Amino acid sequence: MKRKSLNYRELLLEILPIGRLSEDDRKAVHQAVLAGNEIELERIAFFVVGKLQMLGILRLVSAHEEDGEKSFKYRNLLTSDSIVLRHASAAQEHGVLKIAKPLVSAVKTSVELVRRMLSVSDRIITDDDRLLTRSTEVLQLILHATKEILACDHVAFYPVSKGTGESDIGAIATQEPFDPEISAEWVIKRDYLIYYPDIAESDLAKADSQMAGYRSLAMIKVGLESNGFAGVLEAWSKEARFFDEEKLALLSLVSDYSSSLLESTSKLQEFVFIDSLTGVYNRNFFNIQLDNEIARAQRENNAMAVCIADIDNFKQFNSSYGYEGANLVLGGIAKLLKRDLRPFDLIARWGGEEFALLLAPPLTLEDAKAICERLRKAVESEVFLVTGLDAASYKCKVTISIGGAMFPADAGTHDKLWRIANRALIEAKSVAEKNTVRFHEGS
Repeated sequence: MKRKSLNYRELLLEILPIGRLSEDDRKAVHQAVLAGNEIELERIAFFVVGKLQMLGILRLVSAHEEDGEKSFKYRNLLTSDSIVLRHASAAQEHGVLKIAKPLVSAVKTSVELVRRMLSVSDRIITDDDRLLTRSTEVLQLILHATKEILACDHVAFYPVSKGTGESDIGAIATQEPFDPEISAEWVIKRDYLIYYPDIAESDLAKADSQMAGYRSLAMIKVGLESNGFAGVLEAWSKEARFFDEEKLALLSLVSDYSSSLLESTSKLQEFVFIDSLTGVYNRNFFNIQLDNEIARAQRENNAMAVCIADIDNFKQFNSSYGYEGANLVLGGIAKLLKRDLRPFDLIARWGGEEFALLLAPPLTLEDAKAICERLRKAVESEVFLVTGLDAASYKCKVTISIGGAMFPADAGTHDKLWRIANRALIEAKSVAEKNTVRFHEGS
């Protein structure tokens, strides 16, 4: 049998069948190879191996640890070739254990454990046939399952990146991870599992920590930045050295499963809730999120706004430049509005040339008007290049009118807010030049 020693770059380019991966995963591999960073190449290599295992292309044959080095032997079921990956084992310094993934451990996977993990994905569709629409909702399920599976005292999550519309992340996120530097460098960047066997013995023990009374902590990455949602999952126990080898391996398993679940949910949400023409959310998603934001505003005694943006004289534009030119402008305006909204606000295509805007709480009327004026001016100053019905290229200017209503000042329900915002839009478009922002007079 012929053997050949390879570095991680060569492994990715020459050996692993990355063509079997999704387009997003192949893109991540390509970026890592171009960057040439050895740490990132190692991380992405193990990530690819894990994905290929899930696809049934690679099978783990053996795993062992000796003299400070982990060794994993895989069989390529397509070619029958064997691949052995080696990297350093855990390193302990200042009371912190840094453990490279994957973990070498015989996890006693029971039917009950499998049932608990699968129940998380089963609950993506609710009893009333509603798809969970936010990564935060899925994450709530993951946190609950993690606490049950590990039988620990507390779990927490700190996001380093989040998807559009995740304005309620604060409801489940910690203010900051236990150790921001280690979280950023080792958990997020290097994808290690970090373990504090006894926080009291660590140089990083915090006397004023909100987690006073807890003795051991394990931290691991959940999610992928490339999918728009990632962060640090923390598992806490009031018992020192609570997380043994098996529990740490279980946490690693939960992390991998949760990341795949968040990725799948993200793709499912995109399929169900994204308008294919403009790339922003559709009416169904907006209606769901409007109900969520109204409930949150009521709970927190805050104000929010619903606005409708309508492209001025769009039928005339459509007649002059045809559907293709009109569609290009629709997509361009959607990008402009999305770009200039606050990160936690939401835009959806309502239908035709109308876009629905949800300005999340807390919000004042002055804030809402300023945001809408910013959007109006951004569209007004943009020049669109379109191809007309005569196949010639034209530079075009477009304007929008916006009508808005405030919750709870103008209305306290979904339907009434929308009707009042629509009346304000009609008033804005009744101005001779249009290109105007109007809010309900009662605001």
